Amino acid sequence: MIYKDILINPIVTERTSQLTDSNQLVFKVSTIANKMEIKKAIEQITEGRKVISVRTLMMPEVKLRRGKTRRVVVKSGWKKAIVSLSAEAKKEKKPKKEKSKE
Repeated sequence: MIYKDILINPIVTERTSQLTDSNQLVFKVSTIANKMEIKKAIEQITEGRKVISVRTLMMPEVKLRRGKTRRVVVKSGWKKAIVSLSAEAKKEKKPKKEKSKE
């Protein structure tokens, strides 16, 4: 799977914006994606930031009453992933400069 199939959209709420201060991101993900696939997808889009941990949870389906007759509509469940990122980006190794003797 490519990351567009795994990551559906980011979840932006007041609580999740507080989590971004502590280097955590929250995404709505595919229900068939596992933690390793989510980790690889996040590392692709963050370019150089290492994923420390991935926590997943299934959000339950919700029964809603809609319309004039108040008929019951079921909103299906979905999967949420909370991803912890490293504080610093990966530093690329620079080649050592040769010292010139003069």
